[in-house]
Amino acid sequence: YFAQYENMPKPKLNERRNISDWRRRESEEWFCIVSVKTSAIDMLREVISEHNAPWVHCCTWAVGAEQANELAAMKERGTIKGFTIISDHSLLKRSPEAWQAIGEHASRYAKSNTHAKIYLVNSVVQKTCILSSANMNDTPRTEFFRTTAEPETVQQCRDHIARTLKSHGRKG
Repeated sequence: YFAQYENMPKPKLNERRNISDWRRRESEEWFCIVSVKTSAIDMLREVISEHNAPWVHCCTWAVGAEQANELAAMKERGTIKGFTIISDHSLLKRSPEAWQAIGEHASRYAKSNTHAKIYLVNSVVQKTCILSSANMNDTPRTEFFRTTAEPETVQQCRDHIARTLKSHGRKG
């Protein structure tokens, strides 16, 4: 498994790589650890490409304005049908630009006491959950991503997002 990465050049600090470089394509469920500049949006792009105009639901501690605007652009292009974002209460103070972008473009959004990084890509045919250490903002730190279509995990993620939106959500 690791032999395929031995010939990959070592990344430079803050270098961005396509997340699919680490993908094991023979499996619907996969796990990767990346030590290059990355964000959850990189993994979302990869998973969204396998779905037919899905809904994207994000539960994360931090969101960057650039990443929120990228989701809005995907919605405008028809790549996704829409998106919801649940973020920590502190986001408004930490990144007012991101909060404004979320309010303008997200179908629903909520502030909550969250530190979880859960992303659900939900289309009629396929549902994929991404569990990660990565927020939706660029970071040069080592992060992990795990994707799964396992029904029980997907349902737990859906339930958590639905409960949080119901109790704390606003329409965009």
